[in-house]
Amino acid sequence: MSQALREGTGRSSAAEGRTRLRSTLVSAETALALVVLAGAGLLINSYLRLQSVELGFDPDDVLMMEIGLSRSYSSDEQRAAFFSELTDRARAIPGVISASSIVDPPIGYVMWAPPVVLEGPQEGEPPWIAAHMVGPDYFRTMGIRLLRGRGLTSSDDSGHPLVAVVNETMARELWPDGGALGRRIKLSPDPDAPWITVVGVANDIRQRSLASPRRSEFYVPYAQHAWFAWNHIVVRSEADVAAIAGLMRQALWDLDSTVPFDGVTRMNDRISSSLQAPRFRTLLLTGFAIVSLLLAAGGLYATMLYAVGQRAHEIGIRVALGADSAAVLNLVVRQGMKLTVIGVNGPRYASRDLGRSDCRGAARLLLAGSKSGTDRSHGRATGRVRRQQGAATTERPRVYLARGLTRPRAEQLAGPGTSVSRIRTGDRLGPAPDRCAIHFWPMS
Repeated sequence: MSQALREGTGRSSAAEGRTRLRSTLVSAETALALVVLAGAGLLINSYLRLQSVELGFDPDDVLMMEIGLSRSYSSDEQRAAFFSELTDRARAIPGVISASSIVDPPIGYVMWAPPVVLEGPQEGEPPWIAAHMVGPDYFRTMGIRLLRGRGLTSSDDSGHPLVAVVNETMARELWPDGGALGRRIKLSPDPDAPWITVVGVANDIRQRSLASPRRSEFYVPYAQHAWFAWNHIVVRSEADVAAIAGLMRQALWDLDSTVPFDGVTRMNDRISSSLQAPRFRTLLLTGFAIVSLLLAAGGLYATMLYAVGQRAHEIGIRVALGADSAAVLNLVVRQGMKLTVIGVNGPRYASRDLGRSDCRGAARLLLAGSKSGTDRSHGRATGRVRRQQGAATTERPRVYLARGLTRPRAEQLAGPGTSVSRIRTGDRLGPAPDRCAIHFWPMS
């Protein structure tokens, strides 16, 4: 038996280097697979959140037709009259609840963002705010709630005073006292520019994209600002979509058969098209994650199979010495679990970094944790002595690593009551040239 043990030891010593290399490769493969899987999970979560985001309007049963006028409609009055007549004809179609128009519909581009000059004193430069030229009854057609005041009607044309409807964010930012109704604005710093009176406040909507934050925006009548030769007729219907689309095309041809248009689409299809790129990225990374996980599982199985084959002599001796099947199984499983644990612990912190690409949002969460005294697992505390009012005090500040977060930005996010300092070479965490490591010192 001693001779057999020596032979088994010799064979295992000769293969030790190759075994260690295989184990390292399997652990690295597992770690990379889990990092890809964590990234896929984050993308899936982001995609699901995009699908459930609050739009601020009702896209169901809304159809849209894009129209571009030719050079024969050269004046603002001609363009305004054409789209007013076409909207009236679309509204008269059986099954149509309401109809209106907009130059730049939601979930798309913004065509116009003029500087907004307030009446009275205004600090700093005039803000550039997105403006949307819409037709009468637009808010009812799109399902946008009016919070205060009124919407835009057919009487708001070039022969009447200029009016506008602002969204909730613009009313809050420009008139924090809540008195937006009746205020006047200009869309140019020119002293001779006409004043526009705010007549309503509408609910915020997702105008640019599903992921973009809600910004200040306002709406003006197209009849008073008919500068653009293209427009979108939007209708809300309760009838069959295909039938309404055909009748909308016929209404356009009856009015002017030479005017080109870009078909009739549903607003829900427009929203779905905006999700194509996130959907493709999510599916692609999820596929990579599944393949990587399968490869890692196959590599682990092959390594364990080879290792058990190499240790067959040793296992036979253990059985001969009285080891039962449970002990042998525990020996093999423990070796496989060791490789798995090494591979799992590696990407734990990397997967957290994947979820914190927005350093600004991460810093806010970290600041909230540091101010509340909660020790976050993604930060490490280091002891440091500082003097306050002549006495030496030892504190344990929270130390966080935020990629791309500069010290001025960290100081701005920290706000009053918190001091910020960089980690220097020689500190416990060491230098990190590609990151900005910040100490958040709670100040009582």
